[in-house]
Amino acid sequence: MFVIPPDTFGTARALADPTRFEVYSRIAEADGPVTVKELTRWFSLHHSAIRVHLRRLEEAGLITAEAVHRSGVVGRPELSFRPGPRAVNIQLPPRNLQFLAQLALEYCTANDSNTEGLATFGEEWGRRVARELPAGPKGPLPLAAAVEVAAAALRGLGCAARIENGGGRGLALIEGSCLFSPLSSSHAPVVCQVHQALIRGMLLELTGSNGFLLDHVASLALGHRTCRTQIIPSAS
Repeated sequence: MFVIPPDTFGTARALADPTRFEVYSRIAEADGPVTVKELTRWFSLHHSAIRVHLRRLEEAGLITAEAVHRSGVVGRPELSFRPGPRAVNIQLPPRNLQFLAQLALEYCTANDSNTEGLATFGEEWGRRVARELPAGPKGPLPLAAAVEVAAAALRGLGCAARIENGGGRGLALIEGSCLFSPLSSSHAPVVCQVHQALIRGMLLELTGSNGFLLDHVASLALGHRTCRTQIIPSAS
């Protein structure tokens, strides 16, 4: 008989309530920490009811609280909440795919996987993801449209991805959650290289050209609030 991890029961109980599940989903999808005031506005619930849900989620290790000091505001710092370091994954019988991923990352690190090899590997996977999209484009796309499709593909893989204007530097792909958390923080160089190559591979396949540059300016794995990749058209 297989052994069910003890935290599985706590996770299942915490997320069994539909409203609590929605609260957790809002926090998990947000680009940054979420306050009680924001949650009460989204759900039209009294702050006391929201705090009950937050306490249960925090007890289950699904979210963490942090104090936010806002400039010009007098009084105690406001509490905000973000997803905890543990990913939610309930499977019966248990499957420890995270352990397999950790072994693969440790192998890459121990064997000094070269940057060029990682880039090639990630790009091929990105191309494959783009080719296998259910409603993929029939021909090359303009870069802006390709970025939209790539962001949607990342969301399908489980990443909270969105696009912003790049402030004169093309477009910015913003990811509010790390696709490879919690392993990314302990294997940041390898994971970030593969992830950037994955994005590049998708865009190469979708545009049919390499007329762009990627600039990875912020990383969740390195402690930033979001991952930010500038996608800059190459000078013609």
